[in-house]
Amino acid sequence: ITDMGMTMTQKILAYHAGLESVSAGQLIEANLDMVLGNDVTAPVAINEFEKAGASRVFDKTRISLVMDHFTPNKDIKAAEQCKQVRGFADKYDILHYYDVGDMGIEHALLPEKGIVVPGDAIIGADSHTCTYGALGAFSTGIGSTDLAAAMATGKTWFKVPSAIKINLTGKLNEYVSGKDVILHFIGMIGVDGALYRSLEFFGEGIKSLSMDDRLCIANMAIECGAKNGIFPLMRQLLSMLQAELSDRSRRLRLTRMRSMMRSIQSICQLSVPLLHSRTFLKIQELSMRLARLKSTSLLSALVQMADSRICVLLQRCLRARRLQRMFAASLFLQHSRSISSASKRDLWTYSLMQAQL
Repeated sequence: ITDMGMTMTQKILAYHAGLESVSAGQLIEANLDMVLGNDVTAPVAINEFEKAGASRVFDKTRISLVMDHFTPNKDIKAAEQCKQVRGFADKYDILHYYDVGDMGIEHALLPEKGIVVPGDAIIGADSHTCTYGALGAFSTGIGSTDLAAAMATGKTWFKVPSAIKINLTGKLNEYVSGKDVILHFIGMIGVDGALYRSLEFFGEGIKSLSMDDRLCIANMAIECGAKNGIFPLMRQLLSMLQAELSDRSRRLRLTRMRSMMRSIQSICQLSVPLLHSRTFLKIQELSMRLARLKSTSLLSALVQMADSRICVLLQRCLRARRLQRMFAASLFLQHSRSISSASKRDLWTYSLMQAQL
């Protein structure tokens, strides 16, 4: 691929479309590395797959079906949906099928299993599929009918997005996390401020972000209308992947990704006209944020809520990872003023139990 001033997202899309270069607004057809469905969206896709007369999947190793939202099943309808997906996975010998006892939150599960890696092109019938941009992959959500077509062909079409470059400077303060970074950004631009744009995160500030922080930020790119969010490839991430990946097919993908690394990293030399806009975030100035009900753009700094009663909920798809539960429990216990010692002890015991799951 020739550089041509493309963004990181554009370079990945060009590679998967077999083109030397692409530009914002261009319509392309791209090959896919991974196609994702869950227990809510996959049944609809399977119905469309069968209605279209498809008799085989494009690659049984590049489809992931995760029984996530309603597993263990809450009622008969949920059980029927999971049974339908289970039957489809069995019929086509889907390698990455995860059910009771082996399933989990889909957007935490795929990175942890090494199923998605930097440089991949990934689609999923779930809006938060953009999570995997934290690994330096292009990933985005699609509808169930598009999922059906992708399972049959291994391809889908895209309109190449332009980009908003977000330059992160400084270092996060204690107790401030990636969730605060992305909530602050959404509060700045609004829930449709990045409509069909690629959010491309760069700058010295990303060095202070943990992998959980990156996953959280990329996960919420959709909350401001973005097509995807993406972080540059870091050498420490390569080392981590090399240590975790043992499956031969994934090692081959890692080798391919390494060959793209120099081209991908050259995103840092972008020319301004190819970007929609640039935004600078001084993350050292950020404090903990609360998103009020109904909209992620309605924000309050935590210090402004000091005398308010707050109900805390860790959302499953991006804030329920083990270390984040420990972080939340620690923060709550140290700073709460209206909870009994016995209740604090019970909460800490519960958080330790949860951290071991």
